[in-house]
Amino acid sequence: MKPPNFCNSINCNGNLDKDYCIKGCSHAQWVDILVVNGKKYPFEFNQRFGPVFLRKDGEPKVNQPSEKHPVWAEFEKWLKEVFNDKH
Repeated sequence: MKPPNFCNSINCNGNLDKDYCIKGCSHAQWVDILVVNGKKYPFEFNQRFGPVFLRKDGEPKVNQPSEKHPVWAEFEKWLKEVFNDKH
C-alpha cells in the first residue's frame, strides 16, 4: 500500500506509514495525477469522500468528470495499485 501524501489525524500524528493511517483513516489524503489521452487530471483522494479532480491552481474543478469519462477507468487502476486491490 502506498502511504498517503498527508494526514491530519491525531492518531497518525504525522507518521504516514502507520497502519491506521493507510487502512481507513478519514483524514488521510492522496494527491496524484492521472494521464488520459495525453491530458493530465490532477486529483485528491480521501477514503471517506472519494476523489476530487482539481484545476491547475489546485482548487476543485466546478464540473467533475461525468460517469462515462475515461478518467474513471484510470482512477480504478490507480485505486487498485495504491490499495493492493483491497478497494
